[in-house]
Parts: sequence; C-alpha cells; structure tokens
Amino acid sequence: MELALAILLLALSAFFSGSETAFTSLTLIDQKVLENKKGARAKAALYFCKHPDLLITTVLIGNDLVNVALSALVTKMTIEKLGNPYVGAATGILTLVLLVFGEISPKQIAMYRNLPIALAVAIPLRALSILLFPVIWLFSRLTLLIHLVFGPSGRGKLTEDGLRHVTDAAEDAGVVDEYENDLMQRAIHFSETQVKAIMTHRTEVFSLPDTMTYREAYTRIVQSGFSRIPIYHGSRENITGVLLLKELLRKDVNAKGHLDQPLSSLAQKPHFVPESMHMDDLFFQFKHQKQKIAIALDEYGGFSGVVTMEDIVEQMFGELYDEQESYQGELMVKSSSYPGSYVVQAEMPFMSLADSFDLHPNKDEDTDGTVAGYLLDIIGDIPKVGQVTETRYGTFRVLTMTRNRMDTVLFTPKKEEENEGESEG
Repeated sequence: MELALAILLLALSAFFSGSETAFTSLTLIDQKVLENKKGARAKAALYFCKHPDLLITTVLIGNDLVNVALSALVTKMTIEKLGNPYVGAATGILTLVLLVFGEISPKQIAMYRNLPIALAVAIPLRALSILLFPVIWLFSRLTLLIHLVFGPSGRGKLTEDGLRHVTDAAEDAGVVDEYENDLMQRAIHFSETQVKAIMTHRTEVFSLPDTMTYREAYTRIVQSGFSRIPIYHGSRENITGVLLLKELLRKDVNAKGHLDQPLSSLAQKPHFVPESMHMDDLFFQFKHQKQKIAIALDEYGGFSGVVTMEDIVEQMFGELYDEQESYQGELMVKSSSYPGSYVVQAEMPFMSLADSFDLHPNKDEDTDGTVAGYLLDIIGDIPKVGQVTETRYGTFRVLTMTRNRMDTVLFTPKKEEENEGESEG
C-alpha cells in the first residue's frame, strides 16, 4: 500500500513538472491556436496563458507538497523496513529517482509535446487552483511585496527585433525559404518607410507643360512609356495636374477635336502628399481613394518627387519591370573586387539595407530615406568619388556619381563581434 502511494506521489511530481514546462514553452502561435479552439480544456489552458503567475504558484505549491510527502513516506518506509542507518542512502536514491522521473524526463517530454499536454492538464490544474485559492492568494501577496521591495519585474514582450529574429530562425529551421523571410522582413518595416525613400526624385520625373496640346505631346508621351504624367504650369516645380493616358486615348477616339486642346483641359487634379508620409498610410490612401500616383511635397511645400502604387509594391516584392523598362540590376550585389563587401545602389532604402544585414538603426538617425540620404546626413556635404565614410554599421565608399548625385556605394559591414563590442560599450 505504501509503495503504491509512493509511486502515485512520484507520478504527481512528474505531472506538476511536466505541466509547468508545457505551459511555459507555449509560443504566441500556440496561444493563438488555443484561442481558435473550442471546449473547456482550451478555455482553461488559455486562462493559464493569460495568468502565468497563477499557473506557477499552483504548480510549485502542488509540486512541493507532493515532494515533501514523498520524502516523508520514503523515510518512514526505510526506518520501518531497514532502520535508521539506511535513511541517508534512501534519501540519495529518492533524489536520483525524482530528478530522472519527476523532473528531467517529464520536462523533456513536455517541451516536445507542449500543446497536447497543456490541453490535457489544464482542467485538473484549474480545479486545483480553485481548491488552493487561499494559499495561492497568500503567496501571491507575499511575492508582490517582494517585487515592490526589489523593484518591478518586467515581462518579456514581443518586440520588432524579436519578430525579425523569429523569421530568421524560421528560415534557419527550413520552415520558410529565403525569399519568404525577406518578404516578411520587408513587411515588418512596411510602416516605417517614408515616401521620400521610394519616390522618383523631381529631377528624374517626366512631366509636360499644361499649355502643350495632345498633338504636340503625342510623340513624347509614347516615347516616355508612362501612363500617368504630371503636368506643370510655368515651372516644372509647379505641378497642376496629372494626365492619364487611357482617359486621353478614350477622348481622342470619341472626339478628334481633343488633339488640339491643351493638356490642362484633360488633366486630373493631382493628389499631394508630404514626403515624410509613411508608406502604409499612402497605401491605404491609394486604396480608398482609388489613386495610383501622388505628388510628394517637401517640408516647405515644394515639389519633391512622384510616388506610385508600383513603387509601394516594389518595396514589398522587389523591382518590377514592364516592356518599356530596361533591367537595371539588383539594388545590392556582392562585390567581385572586394571580398566581404557589397555594391549598393544609392537609391536603395536604408531600411532594406538594415534588414539585409540585421542592423538595428537608432531612432535619432535619419534612416527613413535612402542610403544616399543617410550618407549625406552624416557627411554634411556633397561627397566625391572614392570618399570613405565610417559608420557604426560598417564602411561606405562612394563608387560612382552623376554630377552631384551618388549612384553606387561600396558597403563593407562590420563583423558581428565588432558590433557587439560597440553595443556593450
């Protein structure tokens, strides 16, 4: 009878140990699975996920009571059967048995089958927590008092960096491939990227004067290959409308008289946005207002550039090319001349570069724009070809320039141990 009771107590010790590990090893995804499940077991398990203090207190009280009872029972059995001299040996054997069968083995099993075990033990643990409520309440108050004395305890929260590490770990584990991981990394930073990082700068925008007729503009429009063309009045800085090619062609078919009308009579009202607007806000504006192009303005209200729905899509899925565009190459490629370095297009959004090398920009740095914008903010002047800039992320060397604009730079990232040394300092 006593032996059976000892085996039962050992089984209860394994029950509590495995239950603790099963719940503490549940991920956020597992908890979402519990939220979508129906039934009392899932409801009880989700309750413990939302009240981890109650879970730990219940499990520890139950486990300690069981282990103390088992120790007392084994000591009593040893004295009755073998005598006092063997109590020490019995205690050592019991400790070994508890470690193997009451702690290590149950915890290892629970780590690999955490969700099924959590569902299986949820209702018994919930009943025990209600039964032991006075004791649990007392221990909770004592624990709270200790926390107030030694400082508040912070619970781990899922951060943006943590989520990025999760996607990297998923790629390492083979759950997602490299492209899917890259897509998720881009999605994480989707709301952080500003319009100025993805827009076509005003110096490269194809636009036409509003006084030009369709007949005069026809050849230039065909050669441009654009379907939406900004129209300006007087100066290229003064955008007054956007010409939609499909609307123009539709009117041309219906009435030949439109050939000699000025473009201003056919243009639509432009949609203006600040260049500091974040990409997700612009995306929802485009979606709700059925727009595909916007005119970006700088902080002084001046014409800064043009941004389209295609620019947003490219930020998520990579560069897209149609029949009118020539392939310009990747925004970043490994350098064949400098091992460990990369040739980066200066127009590449800095946050895309940060995602590629797992960098962690500071909030006070100008990293919302392009690589060129980031370097210009550091240099404070127009750089020269060959100029080298040292940053906490690595070394940037200007490779090519067109007049005063950077085209490509050579980026040599710092090694991990160097970055860790800086962060520790």
